[in-house]
Amino acid sequence: MCLSIPSKITKIDEKNNIATVDTMGVERQASLDLIDQEVNVGDYVLIHIGFAMNKIDEKDALSSLEVYKEIIEKMEEEDRRQAILEDDACPKQRLKMSELKLKDLYDGFRDPKAIKALKKIN
Repeated sequence: MCLSIPSKITKIDEKNNIATVDTMGVERQASLDLIDQEVNVGDYVLIHIGFAMNKIDEKDALSSLEVYKEIIEKMEEEDRRQAILEDDACPKQRLKMSELKLKDLYDGFRDPKAIKALKKIN
């Protein structure tokens, strides 16, 4: 199952359209190519397979993070870290981005911005 943990944007590389985000203490990068909302440092986003997909308000993000913290407290330390790190990849769908085909990701998807972004990784 894929979980989308709210991640706080800490830096934006405008040249490459990449955000550096903090996901419960784990820093990672996420593409902004598919998000249709303006985002800024300090905003919270939901990430799926390395792409920021939605911006969420801070109140909802913090509420969700509290629930995740309760779950994580019940897990062993290594399982905690692994769950956070695997959030984007969805363990059953581990593929290198270079191996993905446009049609495999969004069969029938018609958003030109999304198609352009996905072509960049193929």
